Amino acid sequence: MFFRRRAKTPDAAPGDMPFLFSKPVKYVSLRSGFDPVETIIGKHGYINLFEGRVVISCGNTVVFDMPANRLDIGELLSRDGATFTYEGENGGKNTVIAYYSYYRK
Repeated sequence: MFFRRRAKTPDAAPGDMPFLFSKPVKYVSLRSGFDPVETIIGKHGYINLFEGRVVISCGNTVVFDMPANRLDIGELLSRDGATFTYEGENGGKNTVIAYYSYYRK
């Protein structure tokens, strides 16, 4: 009644989500399949969009690099981070969660 449901289009560009890119990240975690354990894969980095790829770099290393059209991208309800869900190598779903750094303006 008060909410409009938006159909997901396969051609949706990640550029439609400007809130997400060039954000500083506190840490990045990986959740594989149905396993509830999150593994920290990087700390203190940035989320970037480069030539149609979502790249998360922490320090001098790239911890996540995936074509944007293979990802389901969303923001946490608390707006403290973003999720990137993709199909894993063995058929399971993997989720990378990037938690934003908080800076008071």
